[in-house]
Amino acid sequence: MKCHTFSIEIENRSVICQGCGFQESVKDAIIRAAEEFKMLFPEDKMTANIIHDWCQVDRTKATIKNILSQQYTKKGNRRWAYYV
Repeated sequence: MKCHTFSIEIENRSVICQGCGFQESVKDAIIRAAEEFKMLFPEDKMTANIIHDWCQVDRTKATIKNILSQQYTKKGNRRWAYYV
């Protein structure tokens, strides 16, 4: 988000800031949230569950897993999986 507000609305495949009207794709919003998480918590493992809770984009965890798998390297399997 450009104005750094937490007030967002999701329409189809877009995330829209209710504060300034900035719009980005859900994929970009999830990647941005993942990068923010990595920067703030460099020692923590980045999992799909954590990013799902962190970014608050109302999408399934499967969607988040797919996006994370496209952008990052997956380590581990099933409930032990994380992304670097």
